[in-house]
Amino acid sequence: MVRIVQILVLAAALALSPAGRPAAQPHPAEPRSLTEGERAMRNLALGIAALAALGLVLQAADEDRKEKREADSRRLPPACLTDWPVRNGSVRLHDPDCLEARFARAGELPLDCAVTIRSRGRFVSGFDPACLREAGWETPARD
Repeated sequence: MVRIVQILVLAAALALSPAGRPAAQPHPAEPRSLTEGERAMRNLALGIAALAALGLVLQAADEDRKEKREADSRRLPPACLTDWPVRNGSVRLHDPDCLEARFARAGELPLDCAVTIRSRGRFVSGFDPACLREAGWETPARD
């Protein structure tokens, strides 16, 4: 949808710009024709309007890219979600070593979400997916 709006705004800007139309022909019904200076000022104003419209289109596209990048940057890799067997079933945790290897922002994860459990006689550390979701990180829907 944003792309369609961008294309329409760009097309309108080009249609209004001096480059988008042929040279004006004097029309016999016009009471007076524009002087050379007036024509130049009109073309300058239309050119500035076209550049402003183009700037708005580019700014909107840049904001869309930033929003997508921000959303993607908070998405944790599904491969790092691991099931650990415990006495009463299993616990799912995000493996910190996997996150370090596959996720550029692993160092920004909240330490409040770090947990240690005992699985098969050894201690295992990881990040609680529910806690990470509450803190604004996007975790896989497996849990």
